[in-house]
Amino acid sequence: MKFLFLATNQVGRGRMNELLRLIKSIKQQDNKDHTIALHVLLQGTATTPVELSEFTNVNFYPNPEFVGLSKARNLLLERIEIAEDDLILFPDDDCWYPAQFISCIASLIREKKPDLAVWRFSIKAQVPSELRFTRMSGAQALRTACSIAFVIRGAILNRIGPFDENLGLGTEIGGGEDTDYAFRAFSVAGCSLVSEHELVFHRSIKDSIEERSKYWKANMYLAIRYFGPAIFALTLYRLFGGLFLLLRGHIDLSTFIQPFRTAARG
Repeated sequence: MKFLFLATNQVGRGRMNELLRLIKSIKQQDNKDHTIALHVLLQGTATTPVELSEFTNVNFYPNPEFVGLSKARNLLLERIEIAEDDLILFPDDDCWYPAQFISCIASLIREKKPDLAVWRFSIKAQVPSELRFTRMSGAQALRTACSIAFVIRGAILNRIGPFDENLGLGTEIGGGEDTDYAFRAFSVAGCSLVSEHELVFHRSIKDSIEERSKYWKANMYLAIRYFGPAIFALTLYRLFGGLFLLLRGHIDLSTFIQPFRTAARG
């Protein structure tokens, strides 16, 4: 069983300590019964920084240009040969893993054989003594999937293609690239599982008006893009949520219209 971690870091923009923490948390994982490989795209540099020189078993890919997250992940995917049975994860450089994380996920893969598994993240993450996963619905895939908190089998990754570079930070939609990727994986996966366990360390995104306003446009766009019976209720919820934000002045009319305009262009 082989686990591939694909991460990216913008060198010189103040996240080197976070990247070091991520690397060390992956190196501490038990690898007696499986193989672990870490691939990191280093943006904004032509060489590997000296701080990373001790990690001789990590694959670093210097990239002089700064690019968006979707593009960065696609550049890694272009460089790495992924087998059908490989298990791929996409950590952010500022998240990290509990010591028993890989052993826990490896047990899940052996027992349940999912093509896609999704969980939660929190600053208080921990691996429970008993791991509980259930079958995931399309609505759950659109509502909960986040790239730092899922694992995808290589056979599925090779079928769905790259991340959508028209989504994410810097685009007119401003986000949603990881949820879009997970939903496309769910759409072709034979078995998709979800858990409420918080298995990855990362700051929690508070369910505040500010956060809901920031991510509503991307969330609404994805609900329109993949609209169907399975996500009908979720689509209505997001539509009325957007109307609430609009009427309360948390988003403007242009923001409210944008996901519908983008979806109409196809």
